[in-house]
Amino acid sequence: MAGEQRKERSDKKKAIAPYISAAADEQVARIGYVCDMPLKTIGEMLAKKKSEMDIQSALL
Repeated sequence: MAGEQRKERSDKKKAIAPYISAAADEQVARIGYVCDMPLKTIGEMLAKKKSEMDIQSALL
């Protein structure tokens, strides 16, 4: 065992940037509070609306 080197991990932690800015996150939280809905539901609704807008703009 003397002289053996430790193996290097292949699954090292990496820095991950947030998907949205802090300001946008705060706005989503406000919408959730006002509408009394979970943030997950608000996020899903916004993502669906965004994809609908992308499809409509692609068709034009």
